[in-house]
Amino acid sequence: MVNTRTLLLGTSALALSLCLQAAPNNDKNHGQASKGQQHSQKHNNQSALDKSDTGGKHAQEYQRDYHNDYQADLSEIERILRGYQSPTPAKALPPGIAKNLARGKPLPPGIAKQIDPTLARQLPYYPGYEWRQYGTDAVLVEVGTTIVREVLRDILR
Repeated sequence: MVNTRTLLLGTSALALSLCLQAAPNNDKNHGQASKGQQHSQKHNNQSALDKSDTGGKHAQEYQRDYHNDYQADLSEIERILRGYQSPTPAKALPPGIAKNLARGKPLPPGIAKQIDPTLARQLPYYPGYEWRQYGTDAVLVEVGTTIVREVLRDILR
């Protein structure tokens, strides 16, 4: 008896879901996106394009692998960062805050900021990582986790 009820209930649920999928769409736009949705989609596509260009030098053709290429790129990275003249000079962080910045730890919240896009375009782009400024330090962090991978101390003076 229980098996018959379970079978009947399952069959009814399946039939109902098939009916709902086959139901006609009574939307007056007939499957077309509304103007608000079109604008939102256009804005999101443009936003994705803007974000893809902030990754670094020649973002499409100059993608490097952090694990294999960082040490080879280090002298060039230091030269670029030392030669950069910021419109607003960076100030060193207080020692108590600066000591919280370490490789392998999450980036302390609230103080790090995006590196100037002009400077970011000159630096090598490592997929999944981004450059941040933490006082006078340049920091390479993982995008999803904000785990600090590299710290270049007092390089942005």
